[in-house]
Amino acid sequence: MNNLIKAILLFFFLGLSSYGAETLKVPFYAESLAPLVIIEKGEYQGGLYHKFFSKILSRANIKFKLYPLPKSRLRQKFWEGGSLLTCCDNPAWRTFPKEIEVQKFSRPFMELRDVIVTRKDKHIELSNLSNIHFALKRGFSYKGDSKFKKISYLNDMNSILQFVELNRADAAIVNEYVFKEYSLRNKSNLIVAKEFSKDSIHIRVHSKREDLLKKINKAISDLKHEGYFQDSIDDYLK
Repeated sequence: MNNLIKAILLFFFLGLSSYGAETLKVPFYAESLAPLVIIEKGEYQGGLYHKFFSKILSRANIKFKLYPLPKSRLRQKFWEGGSLLTCCDNPAWRTFPKEIEVQKFSRPFMELRDVIVTRKDKHIELSNLSNIHFALKRGFSYKGDSKFKKISYLNDMNSILQFVELNRADAAIVNEYVFKEYSLRNKSNLIVAKEFSKDSIHIRVHSKREDLLKKINKAISDLKHEGYFQDSIDDYLK
C-alpha cells in the first residue's frame, strides 16, 4: 500500500511540475510599429512593447512563445479562450461584452500619449477638432472620433504621417513615441500641436488563468521599482 501511495503522489507532483512548466503560446503584434514593435523579415527584433512584455513574463517565471496575429483576429481568439494573455492593452480599448466577461488586467507598466501632429506651416483651430481633416489608423478607435467630420483612414502610421506631410490631411493622431521615431528617421516638416489623450498600458489575462495575474503584477512592481521601464524608454529615445 505504501508503495502505491508513493507512486500516486509521485504522479501527482510530476503532473503539477509539468503543468507549471507549460509554454504558453501568446499572440502578439503582426506588424511593425516602431519603436513599440519592430518586425524584420517576419521576426521580432525588439521594440518597447516586445521588450517589456517579454521581460515581465520572464520575471514572472511564465514560459511563453510569441507569435504574430492580426488584432482583428486576436480579440475573438481571446474571448473564445484560444489565447490567455495579450499585450499591450487598456480596458477602454476592449469593450466588447464577450471580452468584458472573461478579461482581467494587470496593473499598468507604462503610459502612452497620443498627440495631434500637423505641418509646421499649417494653422489648425485646435479648439474645435470637428472641423479638422484627420488622417487616422484604419481599425483603431479614437476618443470623440464620431464628431470628426472628415477622416482619411490609412493602414500604417508611416503612411498617416506622410499623408499629412503631403498636405492631404490637416492633422494626424499618433502615438508620441511613434512620432518621435518617425522624426528621427526622416527630415520631417511635422510638429506636435497638442496632446490628444493619455492611456495606461496593461497585460490582459483571461479569467481561465487568473492565477497568472498575481505573478505578473509582482513582476511589474519589481521592474518599476528597479527603474527598468523608464530607463528602457530613455535609452530608445535618446
